[in-house]
Amino acid sequence: MAFEDEAEIAWSETMMSILRQYNPDTGWCGEQLLPDAEAAAQAAGGVRFLWGASHWELAWAKQKFLRAYRDEIQIQPARRSGRDEIASG
Repeated sequence: MAFEDEAEIAWSETMMSILRQYNPDTGWCGEQLLPDAEAAAQAAGGVRFLWGASHWELAWAKQKFLRAYRDEIQIQPARRSGRDEIASG
């Protein structure tokens, strides 16, 4: 899968998880983000910011998220392949 496609999917899944499973008052309820998505979310302003961001703010945050996610998956191939082996094994 191309980095761009994977990053777009990660953005959608991250936002869905934040909106369904995160509350700034109580924290996470359910599974938290995977490390790559967590790092990208932090680069985009953090989970709390993304949870309450306006549509306009999300447009800019998405660009930051995508850039950080692509950088993360390009820099950390060994960590990712190990995680993929665990998930499939």
